[in-house]
Amino acid sequence: MKKIIYSLLAILLLNACSDDAVYPELRNNVIGRVTVLNEFGIRIPDQSGVTVTLEGTDFSGTTNENGVFEIVDVLRGNYRARFQKEGYNDYFADIEVTEGGPASLSLDENNYDFVAPSTVTVTRFEISRSDFTLQIEADLSVTSDLSGTFPDSNPRIAIFVSTSSDVSATNYQDYILSFDTDNDGDIDDFDDFDSNIIRLVDLREEFGDEATIYLVAYAASSFAAVDNSYLDTTTGVNFYYALNGQASQVLTVDLAEEEVTSEPLRQKN
Repeated sequence: MKKIIYSLLAILLLNACSDDAVYPELRNNVIGRVTVLNEFGIRIPDQSGVTVTLEGTDFSGTTNENGVFEIVDVLRGNYRARFQKEGYNDYFADIEVTEGGPASLSLDENNYDFVAPSTVTVTRFEISRSDFTLQIEADLSVTSDLSGTFPDSNPRIAIFVSTSSDVSATNYQDYILSFDTDNDGDIDDFDDFDSNIIRLVDLREEFGDEATIYLVAYAASSFAAVDNSYLDTTTGVNFYYALNGQASQVLTVDLAEEEVTSEPLRQKN
């Protein structure tokens, strides 16, 4: 009888041991680095305070003063990492945890820029049309003295296009480009690398010769805001999380006609 009891206890203890306890190679440490940037794309001195959480789990880590974080003993698999810091919009990235026992993932594979929200806003967004192009005209409200002080820190606009009148930064078919401005926030004053012209032939190739398209603009404090995004798994489009949330008015362009009209100003959802 005692042998039976001992055998049952042994079976129970064996079953209580999970695979990851028996096979430690099923777990690994995640080590990464977050580069925390201000809205002008400049690295801030203290890189600490970013919490990195693997969604759907209790695994998390926090960056130190150098921006390095570590999440220990993570089961191998694919995860969605959420980056959070006070004063910043959330950022998301996919992380794959592979086998390796005590070895950690390389920092080179897990480097993330984390950009502060833009304070620049769009105050005017207009389009004039020729036979072959659309010319963008816009004004931005620039309040910070730091704007334009550093490379790539001039304000910009990001334009989203859709065949739906409900176009926004989370509902679009094409993210055309961003226009760089000088520090005065006047989109008519461009540097040598950008243009305020959109070719109609490109729009017709994308949407069709007879399409009606809708365009909306958002402001960015720097190149970093228009260069950093993550794939929104709900909408299926890239979300540029550091843009200012204030949308311009929506402009309507009939690609088969010459007329360009605008709808009343509305906010981003």
